[in-house]
Amino acid sequence: MTIERFVRGMPKVEVNLQFEGAIQHETLIVIAEQNDVPLKNKRYKHWLKQLEQVDYANLHELIKEVSKWIQQPEDFTRIVYEIGVSLAKQNVQYAEIGFAPSLYADNGLTFEQLLTALNDGRERVQRAWNVQLRWILNGVREEPQSIDDVIKWSSGS
Repeated sequence: MTIERFVRGMPKVEVNLQFEGAIQHETLIVIAEQNDVPLKNKRYKHWLKQLEQVDYANLHELIKEVSKWIQQPEDFTRIVYEIGVSLAKQNVQYAEIGFAPSLYADNGLTFEQLLTALNDGRERVQRAWNVQLRWILNGVREEPQSIDDVIKWSSGS
């Protein structure tokens, strides 16, 4: 057995994966099209180019924009499932995924709806691939109020 084969086969843990950074590009485009984003957003092609060649100085702006494209509970469930499949293929058995709910606050879903959709994807991944996912709720650094919101949401206040 080679070292490469051994490393590929050994169980792994992912402890600092960010939801927005783990979304597959192709999935995001399909979701955007299903939600009619190309028709509603005049700068859609600009944002697609930004996704292909990320300018890290403007990463927060890009994340804020594309988070608006994810609008339906099924979108979140699909993304989580696809993240889980990708992790399973790398033999990751446990992952902690950072998720910033405030990025999705204007998408028309409540925190409970978001969490239900995320957990639906998580349960599907657990059943199909035996990968355990856990959520780490994040606030957005550029938006200090979002930290208060996350605390309120997570504590049920």
